[in-house]
Amino acid sequence: MKRVWVLFLIFILSVVIASATTQIVNNSKLTPSNPPAGISTTFYIVSESNENASLTYEWNFGDNSSVKKSFRDNISHTYEKVGLYNVSVLVIQKSINQTNISNCIINTSSPKLIINKTLISKNESLNKVIQEINKKPAWIKEKLSAEIKVKDYEADIKRLSKRYNETFNDEGYVEIIKELLIINFPKEILLNSKEFPGFLTKENEIDPKIIGKVGVGSAQGYEDEYKNAILLWQDNNVEIKIETDLFTLVKENGDKTPIIRTYKITIKPQEDSFLVINKNKNSIFFKDLTDSKNIDESTVIDLLKNQQKVIEFYYISGQEETSFFASPSLSAFVIDTQINKNCNFNNMCEEGEDYKTCRSDCKPTYWIIFWIIVIIIFIIILYTILQIWYKLRYEDSLFGDRRYLYNLLMYIHNARKMGLQDDQIRRELKNKKWSGERITYAINKSWGKSNGLYELIPIDWLIEKKRNNNVNLRYTTPPRQQFDGNINKSRFQ
Repeated sequence: MKRVWVLFLIFILSVVIASATTQIVNNSKLTPSNPPAGISTTFYIVSESNENASLTYEWNFGDNSSVKKSFRDNISHTYEKVGLYNVSVLVIQKSINQTNISNCIINTSSPKLIINKTLISKNESLNKVIQEINKKPAWIKEKLSAEIKVKDYEADIKRLSKRYNETFNDEGYVEIIKELLIINFPKEILLNSKEFPGFLTKENEIDPKIIGKVGVGSAQGYEDEYKNAILLWQDNNVEIKIETDLFTLVKENGDKTPIIRTYKITIKPQEDSFLVINKNKNSIFFKDLTDSKNIDESTVIDLLKNQQKVIEFYYISGQEETSFFASPSLSAFVIDTQINKNCNFNNMCEEGEDYKTCRSDCKPTYWIIFWIIVIIIFIIILYTILQIWYKLRYEDSLFGDRRYLYNLLMYIHNARKMGLQDDQIRRELKNKKWSGERITYAINKSWGKSNGLYELIPIDWLIEKKRNNNVNLRYTTPPRQQFDGNINKSRFQ
């Protein structure tokens, strides 16, 4: 009897299992059945199935495209043309090697109406973005529009609308909708604003070498010490407020692209100093003309003591923020490791002290004197060159041929040797039709006197002294000389 009951239970169990494995999909239906051509559509297979079954779906859309496989009851597909298609879906349960096929007819429709709706929708989205741009400050409005490429999107809508109005067949509408859906139009602009009531500078964002290049002092060998000193100084000596806005473009497909980051820095230092923006000057666009320098891929702006300055700029970049720091010249800092412990601050420069390690006791006096002397010598040389140039130009304009001046000087020297006074010489020369200006110039020059610029180095005096010596050596004529004819010929023979 027990054997009969066991056989009966085995029979009942096999019937249950068989019934569970033979009905995978019942009353199946594929939706939608009338999708537009040229548009990606998500198809669903709707059926009654075992909820616990692990199923695989193989989709044949009847348009000569390859069979697609999925592990869910939906999949996306695009029909390229308008028409009727016989679609089959093969449902497989591998655990028991059971399959079922569902066949449906798909009738694709023209995308004409959808094109019109899509053009209207995309144009509305673009106009919304344009309105948002127009609300932004004037100095960044044009750049926002250029970076979003608003004009390109407007041209696309205008071009596709024209094609839509000039097309009268389904094939043309399919091509238009395919191109229209490829273009990822802008949807909105997100604004993320932040405000900081002070510096957020980290030690690794400070480069003392930049300050060394624009100010006085050098950070060589003490970079870390200067970084700490600058951090402490800016926290105690600078009032600053930093405002930043990040503009992000959101497109139809959900993609988000950072476009522009703007900064407004309001700063007031207690000493003359520098603001360093850790970004290359060529990548920064200032709202107003700002006097700035590009040093080692950073932008440096001069700050004046107790004067508030507002600096506004933007740059094209990702989401990253830039960093800043402010500092006076490095010479304003006293670094502990630079101080010689032997410095006793007694105003006497003693052994072991020098002007580098103990400036309060040892002044760089010798170097100051040296450079003063160098500057004075340079000025004297420059003045002397100018003096000679002026004298030669004046003599050329006065005599034309310098030989006339030479002969006149020799005449004056010879006449003096003959015992004539300057007044007598002047009258004789006037009688010979020499102009008063030439006579005065030659007489002054013969005495080595200045004829124009004051002589720091008495060049004319030295020249005339040498000329007088030469005249004395050559002079052999009697004590009187004639004043007509050749000025170098004696009147008495």
